[in-house]
Amino acid sequence: MINFFRGFFLSILIFYFSCNFEKTRIIETYDNGVVKKEEILKKNNLISIKSYYENGAIESEHNYKDSLKDGEFKFYREDGTLAECGNYRDGYLYGQMYEFTPERFFKNIKEYNINGNIIAITKFKENGIKNYKLN
Repeated sequence: MINFFRGFFLSILIFYFSCNFEKTRIIETYDNGVVKKEEILKKNNLISIKSYYENGAIESEHNYKDSLKDGEFKFYREDGTLAECGNYRDGYLYGQMYEFTPERFFKNIKEYNINGNIIAITKFKENGIKNYKLN
């Protein structure tokens, strides 16, 4: 009898985890077969999107929670260098967003409040040296 309950309980756990952790990938491609966009869904809710340039290099990465942008995002140039990164919270930009030059120096740092409004901008010269800050 104990083995029956142990097996039944184990079956329930396996079923629960397989239902709650199953992810679906939706892939869109360019005409040349290279991946253009990859969406990851969990229980039919979008959790991430990655987009790619036609040369196969990653273009952007976004995370989602309850179908709203949430968490870290990144934009890349076609050569693979990071152009921008920051965070979303409940669909709004939040915290600091960093913009970089092609030479990988800071270009701007923008700071957003919880409502997605810019509260400060720090600009940098071409060599990455801090130029000024707008509040």
